[in-house]
Amino acid sequence: MNYHGSSTHSNLIRSHTSKITKNQPNMKTFVQKKIPAPIKRSSFQNYQKSKTKKKWNRKIIGFFLLWVIILGSLSFWIYLLIQNLIFKPSNIISEIIIADETQNHYHNPLLKKTLEQELLKKNSIIATRFGKSTLTTKMKESFPFIEKLNIVAKTPSSILVTIIFWEPEIIFLQKDKKLGAVKWKIFTIFSGDIRWENAIKIYLPDYWNNTNLSGIFHKIDHQTLLNQITLIQEKIPWIQQIIYIPGWNKIIVKTSIMSIYLDNNKSISDQIEKLLLLQQNYRDFPKIKEIDLSSLDTPIIKKPKIEPEIKTEKSQ
Repeated sequence: MNYHGSSTHSNLIRSHTSKITKNQPNMKTFVQKKIPAPIKRSSFQNYQKSKTKKKWNRKIIGFFLLWVIILGSLSFWIYLLIQNLIFKPSNIISEIIIADETQNHYHNPLLKKTLEQELLKKNSIIATRFGKSTLTTKMKESFPFIEKLNIVAKTPSSILVTIIFWEPEIIFLQKDKKLGAVKWKIFTIFSGDIRWENAIKIYLPDYWNNTNLSGIFHKIDHQTLLNQITLIQEKIPWIQQIIYIPGWNKIIVKTSIMSIYLDNNKSISDQIEKLLLLQQNYRDFPKIKEIDLSSLDTPIIKKPKIEPEIKTEKSQ
């Protein structure tokens, strides 16, 4: 076998292959030139997310616009319904009617006038269904003797008002004025308009200025005064008149023969006990003109002066 010839043939093949290889470009370089750079995985994922987000944004905007159209249409129809059913001119209040039971119990001319100011020219449906609580609060501020207030539409343009009043426990009298008291509430009573006959009646001195009604209970509260007056009426049944002097802590009890002075800040029962002991044991008790039971331990008694007898010539 000719190995030399074979070797020469191999060398020729290598030389030819080497030339081909030198003349042809590298495969890696070829791929890079002919095919675009591959998209990285993270960049591709971000691209997909951005595309999905835009798609959802379009859906959300469309859904939102649909609901805007639906709600707008619904609001328009509701507005027309309210205008035609509630805010009709025929529903404007033009008349206030006070219930008979309210008029018979307490007829206050200012009461109806205030109600007219609050209700006239307003919508009857709104006033009776939604404005009742606000109206009651305002009326109680102006008229504290109101316990409950109810309003109903008698007709679309007229309102029926029913009022329940607090029953006064004390009525203060001063000249031609009357003041009712319920707990801490004090209010003016118009002459001839009151049906509260069971209340305790107490007179105020004519000189007392009643511009500030709360001053009546400045130094003594309502319940304490009520308890004291009730006890006095039970123990001294021959009373004709009780006078209370606010701020002075004094109660003056007038009978047919005497005036009795009591101190609010001291025990009323102890002071009355002194009076009853005097009545039983003091011989000249019927002659007493004034008695002050609040002074220390010993009552101060004032009897009428006895004028000295003037002798005439005939008597001599």
